[in-house]
Amino acid sequence: MSRLKFIERKERLRFTITGKLIILFFIILIFTLIFRNISSFLSVNDPINTKLLVVEGWLPDKVLESVMAEFYEKNYDKLIITGKPTERGYYISEYKTSADIAQQTLIALGFDKNKIEKIAIPRTITKDRTYANAVSLFYYLKKTKSKYTSFNIYTLGCHSRRSKILFQNAFPEKFNIGIISGKDVSYDDKKWWNSSRGFRTVTGEALAYLYVKLFFSPDNETKLNQIIDGYYIDKINEHRRSIFLEFKNPNTSPIILKQIEKFTGLNYFDINPDYKIKGVFSIDTSTSIFKMKTSTERLPEYRKYGSIEFNIDTNHLSLNVYQNINLTKNPEFKDYLFIPFRDYTCGEESYGGGRYLDFRIPQTDTVIIDFNLAYNPYCAYNNKYSCPIPPDENKLGIRIMAGEIKFDQ
Repeated sequence: MSRLKFIERKERLRFTITGKLIILFFIILIFTLIFRNISSFLSVNDPINTKLLVVEGWLPDKVLESVMAEFYEKNYDKLIITGKPTERGYYISEYKTSADIAQQTLIALGFDKNKIEKIAIPRTITKDRTYANAVSLFYYLKKTKSKYTSFNIYTLGCHSRRSKILFQNAFPEKFNIGIISGKDVSYDDKKWWNSSRGFRTVTGEALAYLYVKLFFSPDNETKLNQIIDGYYIDKINEHRRSIFLEFKNPNTSPIILKQIEKFTGLNYFDINPDYKIKGVFSIDTSTSIFKMKTSTERLPEYRKYGSIEFNIDTNHLSLNVYQNINLTKNPEFKDYLFIPFRDYTCGEESYGGGRYLDFRIPQTDTVIIDFNLAYNPYCAYNNKYSCPIPPDENKLGIRIMAGEIKFDQ
């Protein structure tokens, strides 16, 4: 009868000190080779034969000179500049995007302006912006029914390998995409670790490249929707900015001088593209001219010009559209229409006397009514003004959480 064994002896192989040193040497050697050559790996140059050159708009002026040389030496047909809104000086600069700046720089260098087109992502896109520019470019080429199915991307230094991958992610496989890496003179790419600029640039791009290869999950449709919504949000914000400047100017502001000095802006609901609504417009000028009530004894003459029917969620709604009789005598405002309305936010979040929408005589019966552009009458800021009061038929039985809200006195 054999005895139970709880312990047994086994032989085990292990590295000697010499073996460990040799392995460590090869690890260090491999790491050093990769470390030294990572800038060259990232700065890939792989151009193709094509007639379209795409340029990333943030490139330095010196590189844009090389872009111009590339364009004319290789006989391209067209140059498209991608870009993003400027992050500094946006409110004081004539040029609002890096694409604008690159375009004007190339024109100043003598580039034919008729061969340049530009696109830029909206300000709402704050991450994965190279990819967003690529998606925006594809959308632009598709929308304009472009003939091009190939292009070269001109970028800078070690940004190039990542740029090519991101553009390939944004385009169908039928597109052939080449890459050109412009010379980055801000550091020595052979000894990039010898300067803080080189170290930050190369290590940052290396990490970004690994992120794209290992973790980035592109969703072109989602990103495109974000871009389209972003363009719309930028447009509304630009409109609100123009209103701010109007109110800040003593010559055009409806608020009193002591308020202007402390004025920092009007109050709004958050911009919501869902409140930009398609409706059906019907002309109806059969009713008589009437005197619309105002916040004072003034009774301006209006007539009903038509109505708009539309849906918000499950609510079927209608608003009458009015025409000011006096304004019809002014050629500048002969097509101007007016939509005063009230909703369940009035008196709470928004001005109790109602809000207004401007409108123009439409050319078709399908129209857009955008409540993000709803604004307060001037009497919301200053009692000296006389403002039309929305007729009862323009009272909406829902909350319109878009547009301007109450003014802080």
